[in-house]
Amino acid sequence: MKFQMNFKGMFLLIAIVLLASLTLAGNITKPYTFAPDTPASSAQVNADFDALYQKVNELSAKNDELSAKVTALESSAGKLSPADYDSGWFDVAVGNTYEKKIGFTGLPRLVTAYHKHPNGQILSWGLTSESFTNPNNDRIYKAGIILDFNENGSLYVRSPSGNSYNYLFYLCWYRNRTNNGNEFLSATTGQFRVLLWK
Repeated sequence: MKFQMNFKGMFLLIAIVLLASLTLAGNITKPYTFAPDTPASSAQVNADFDALYQKVNELSAKNDELSAKVTALESSAGKLSPADYDSGWFDVAVGNTYEKKIGFTGLPRLVTAYHKHPNGQILSWGLTSESFTNPNNDRIYKAGIILDFNENGSLYVRSPSGNSYNYLFYLCWYRNRTNNGNEFLSATTGQFRVLLWK
């Protein structure tokens, strides 16, 4: 009898500890409930323990899954997934429109693009436009590349018309890469690259 009471007390203590640690595992239904001074068969005790083991294993599996998700999120924090479309570098010149099939419909969520100047410098794309009047009172227009989408899966890279003073980009009075002088960058040809995320 003393053995039975100690065994039951130990079982109760283990059950309380496990139940307290299994808050997230859901309800546990035990097959048998023991009454005082009633012998417990090993099959009944094993059945109650098996119910606990099953919940412990379920919680362990959930914990492993959650840990894997946390690890994946931590490793990808602040990182972009690979672009859904990458045009690669292609030659561009004023007076042209280039149609690209991007492989998905609708508007992209994120767009990045780059110019590669004929001297090899890579410049972040941005639509630039400007007009001014020169000393001869001639109106001069400069314009950069624009990106034009339709929602059926096409991207149009549109360059300026090709008339006089129309540039893919026109930058002057910038410090050069070595910071020892000013630099003037203008081009009517070059390369362009577009990356899109759907």
